[in-house]
Amino acid sequence: MDELSNYQFVDEVRLNKLVVNLLGALFMLLLLALFMGIVFLLPHKVNVFDHMLVFYIALLPVLVFHEVLHAWAAIKYGGLSYADIKFGMNWKGLLPYCHINKPLTERHYRIAGLMPLLVTGPASIGLVFLYPHIGSAMLASVAISLCTGDLIMIYKLRRYREKHLLIYDHPSEPGFIVYKLRESDC
Repeated sequence: MDELSNYQFVDEVRLNKLVVNLLGALFMLLLLALFMGIVFLLPHKVNVFDHMLVFYIALLPVLVFHEVLHAWAAIKYGGLSYADIKFGMNWKGLLPYCHINKPLTERHYRIAGLMPLLVTGPASIGLVFLYPHIGSAMLASVAISLCTGDLIMIYKLRRYREKHLLIYDHPSEPGFIVYKLRESDC
């Protein structure tokens, strides 16, 4: 935590896992209804119960890719190394995670938080249009709804718009801790 020696604690923000999971499930159902509507409207749809294997085969890589995108953005934009990142699964909350062990600027934290949505959102929607069936609709709804916790965190981050902020992933819960540069160091 040497990178925080010139910073002071501002706030700790935690996400309620149950709320995140319930909102994510609701978001997924709404997206699934939308994507299924698209599937049934497209003239080149395949039999809706064929090829469900696509969904099951692609689900795990999508979950992993989502977390890898967080890490990639933190490394690329935040200047971190792979050693600064830890991957895992919170089985109690049913939440996969990518934990960043070093603080990021508020801007870089936003980029790292939104990267999975920016990549998997358009890619999965494109899949629905290119290969319209229930499996691609389910995959797209899951891929996008996985970003629910990320979107909630970015939403909660909106009130911290000061200069010289560092955002640190919460060490044990979904959420973050905000630090700002001490007045004497500004």
